[in-house]
Amino acid sequence: MPLPVGRRLLLRVEKWSVVLMFHRVIILAVLFLAVLPVCYAADQAEIERVRQELEVLRQSYEQHIKALEARIESLEIQQASELKAASPAMGTTEPVVVAAPAVQERPGAFNPQIGVVLVGTASTYSRDDDAGIPGYMAGSESGPLSEGFSLGESEFNLQASIDDRFYGNFTLAVADEDGSTEVELEEAWFQTLALPYGMSLRGGRFFSGIGYRNQFHRHADDFVERPLPYRIFLENQYIDDGIQATWLAPTDQFLEFGGEWLRGEGFPAAGSANSGKGAWSLFARTGRDVGVSHSWQAGLSWLSADADDRHSDGEDGRDKFNGDVDLAIA
Repeated sequence: MPLPVGRRLLLRVEKWSVVLMFHRVIILAVLFLAVLPVCYAADQAEIERVRQELEVLRQSYEQHIKALEARIESLEIQQASELKAASPAMGTTEPVVVAAPAVQERPGAFNPQIGVVLVGTASTYSRDDDAGIPGYMAGSESGPLSEGFSLGESEFNLQASIDDRFYGNFTLAVADEDGSTEVELEEAWFQTLALPYGMSLRGGRFFSGIGYRNQFHRHADDFVERPLPYRIFLENQYIDDGIQATWLAPTDQFLEFGGEWLRGEGFPAAGSANSGKGAWSLFARTGRDVGVSHSWQAGLSWLSADADDRHSDGEDGRDKFNGDVDLAIA
């Protein structure tokens, strides 16, 4: 049965739509296949261009490195030739004159630390005796300070680095003795700075390392007078001529050992017995910080000395002592 005219037109339109859609798909596929080689060719060209740039950079760096190596080799050859020309010929006895450096090698060598300490006191006592201890022969300077106003003992100090291996200290003491001014050499010593393994040597006239306060000047104390044991047994402070060796242990906690060989002239020794080698000492100390503002320290010390005609009250004292002196301090 023949289809109506309207139905035939609709089928014909749908048929043409399918044909056009099929043709569009074919055209798009053809275009994609045509563009793909072009994109691939463009990517290959970009990669090749980057490779060429890297090759140019590599060749440039290689040339630069070779130029630097050649320059270093040239400088080494030049330096070797200069050293060879500067060295004296074999068999030549003429000394080589070396010019003095234009710049000072040790800026601190002639720039010492200079200090002056003035100690003034005003004192009065409720008792007029000498505050001696029965049974002990104390030194002439172990008593209390004189009453009234007094300048006391003033000091002139000079410290400097001798070089990179030694350090020096020099102290003069100025005091009023019986109405006259006296100047005496209080300290004069050198100390090493560069010994290995924590070792250190000191030589000259110095305060002994025994005890805790003995190695410090009296004006550094918190009180006008030294504690009673220092006044009686050491005449305030033991100072002598000799050598001192110390070793600082490489530990987190402070640990130091030391020994001294001394002349034996200062109190409690006297007379410089044994040909000026009449005293020796040993000491050890340890300590540690507690927080940021506190610390503690403990130690043991031993002093052994020979006393030869040691006077109990200066050179004019009537009593004399001869014998061995052994003192332990903890």
